[in-house]
Amino acid sequence: VERLIPGAVLVWLVMCAVGYLLTHPLADAGFTRWEVGLDRWFSQHRSAGWNTITNIASLAGDTPAAIGISVVAFIVLRLVVGRWREPLVLAVSMIGEVGIFASTTIVVGRSRPTVAHLDGSPPTSSFPSGHTAASTTLYGVLAVIVFAHTSRAGLRALAVILATVI
Repeated sequence: VERLIPGAVLVWLVMCAVGYLLTHPLADAGFTRWEVGLDRWFSQHRSAGWNTITNIASLAGDTPAAIGISVVAFIVLRLVVGRWREPLVLAVSMIGEVGIFASTTIVVGRSRPTVAHLDGSPPTSSFPSGHTAASTTLYGVLAVIVFAHTSRAGLRALAVILATVI
């Protein structure tokens, strides 16, 4: 675990630096104006069908789903691999993700876009994305574990594709 701390601190520092850039020096930059315009465009072009699709897709990284899938994956990994290393890597990674996400959110404090919200998610700041952080961590770690435990190209490719799509 102690070997992960420098990497976690580095990730946190990079996230805080990017957040600072977005909320201070680049707050009125072309990228930010483009992003606001994109948010509004998506909001104006919502439809019931797309709202349903995006809601279903976002469930894979939703906090309850990420917790549930992590617990199930922890148990399955312990049973299938027969040791504690892989399940503990998953658990430590997910706990670390929550810590990095929560502390970065507090430090950066970037406001959410001024568009109508479609879900009942708590009004946390918009950077970093909790859904993205949880999904990247959970499915990325699972893909790395699959990669480490099989040499079958098809399974490796499937793990990477699923992690990337989610």
